[in-house]
Parts: sequence; structure tokens; C-alpha cells
Amino acid sequence: GKKETIEQELTSLYDTKGKIEKNLETHQETLEEMEFRQELGEFSQEEFYAQSKTQKDKIQKFQTLLSGI
Repeated sequence: GKKETIEQELTSLYDTKGKIEKNLETHQETLEEMEFRQELGEFSQEEFYAQSKTQKDKIQKFQTLLSGI
């Protein structure tokens, strides 16, 4: 009935939210690691800027998705 449908939708939503949160966490950790490695001199400024921008864009996307849930 209607209750089961609502419960299924909520379960699906929570699963989706969990996946988005995990993706967000992964990109935040990647960015933190890149910042650390950049401090050690492993990246040129250009490499760091390009790669960190990609991570920041993905973080923003997942934060936006989460805010809509």
C-alpha cells in the first residue's frame, strides 16, 4: 500500500544520500591529500591548481546534491 511505497522511497533516498556523502568525503580527502603533497613540492603550481579545481568542483556538486535532499 501507500505506507510501503513511502518506506521504499525513504530507503532509496537514504541510500542515495549515503552514496553522495561517501563521494563527498572521498573528494574532500583527495583534496586534503593534494594540498599536503603540494606543500611537499610534489606538484607544480599549475598542476595543483588544475587538479584541486576539479576536486573543488566535484565537492561543490555533491554538496549541492545533499542540500536538495
